Amino acid sequence: RYSHTGSHLSRKRQAFESKGGVAYIRSFLSEGDFRAILDECMRLRSKATLEKGSVATGRLGGRVDARSETHRRLMSDNTASKLTRALGIEVVPTEWPVELRTYRAGSSMEWHQDDAVYDPPPVEVVLTLENLSDTRTEWINSKGVVDFVQTEPNSCLVIQSGPSGPMHRVTTNRRGERTILKLTYAAPGHIRSDSGAHSAHESSFSDLGKTKGKKSKRRKQR
Repeated sequence: RYSHTGSHLSRKRQAFESKGGVAYIRSFLSEGDFRAILDECMRLRSKATLEKGSVATGRLGGRVDARSETHRRLMSDNTASKLTRALGIEVVPTEWPVELRTYRAGSSMEWHQDDAVYDPPPVEVVLTLENLSDTRTEWINSKGVVDFVQTEPNSCLVIQSGPSGPMHRVTTNRRGERTILKLTYAAPGHIRSDSGAHSAHESSFSDLGKTKGKKSKRRKQR
C-alpha cells in the first residue's frame, strides 16, 4: 500500500520522537485540495457553536459531515501516505469526526495532553485553514523546553496523543481569528480505547449539518 523505505521511516520517526511527538509540516495539501477544503469550510464556519466540556475557552466549532468534500479529501489513503512519510509512523484514517474549530479574540486552550481515543494512541492532526490571529501553539519538547509555532494556512501540526504525548496549549488570542480542522489518524489495526475518552469528547461539538451539495440533492428528490 505504501512505498516508503524502512530507512526513511526510521529517520523520520526518530525526528518526530526527538521533538517530543510533534511535527510541523508546511504546504501539506496540493493547491487544489486546499482551496476546495477552504471554500467548503468557510461556508460551514457560520454554523459553528461554542464548544462544551473542553480545556478550550471561547472556541467555536462543529463536526464536519462525513459525506463532505472536506472529509473525502482529508480522511483518505493519500493523506495517510503523506503523514506516514512525514512522521515515519504508518497511520491510517480513523472513524473519528473531522472537527472544524475557530479561535476568536479571547479564545485559548490551557496546558494539556491529548486523550487517546484509540489504542494504540493516535496522532492528532491540525490543518490550519486561516490564521489572522496572534495566538500561537506551544508545547514542551523532549528536552523540557517550550517550543512554539504560529501556524500558517495549509500547514499541519501533528501531535502524539496519550501519556507519551507532549503537554501543549494555545495561547490567548488577542485579535483576529484562527480556523483549523482537527483530524485523528492512528496505526493500522487500532481499536477504540476503553479509557472513556470517546464518551468524554463525543458531546463537545454538534454537527455542522450537510454540505451544500447534499442539501441540493435532497431538495431535488422531493
